[in-house]
Amino acid sequence: MMNTKKLFFLFFVFYLLCTASSLYSQIQGETKDNKIDGERTLKDKNGRIIYRGYLKEDKKHGYGEYFEQDGSCYKGYWIDDKKDGEGTYERKDVIYRGKWENDTIKLEYVKINSRNNTYT
Repeated sequence: MMNTKKLFFLFFVFYLLCTASSLYSQIQGETKDNKIDGERTLKDKNGRIIYRGYLKEDKKHGYGEYFEQDGSCYKGYWIDDKKDGEGTYERKDVIYRGKWENDTIKLEYVKINSRNNTYT
């Protein structure tokens, strides 16, 4: 029979191996000065993609696509982890498109898919 220390040690090694491979799958790519830079795909703990795009010093920066758990998504530009620039936010049957500044949208139009109406 295995003693408790050996069992704990084996469990700990197994945990470290699983954690290391899980982190690699969640953040694909290299880092610079221990911060994520460049084009990346970020995943949640279940492997679902939550962000695909560019990062600068661990923050969304440049073009990227952010996917929420409810199926909503933002596709557009980011500056310093905030929506900034041209972008589209899709949510259920509604699409918002416009210019974003500091996480706030200035609408160009809203399209409601179920009724096929467009509002400017």
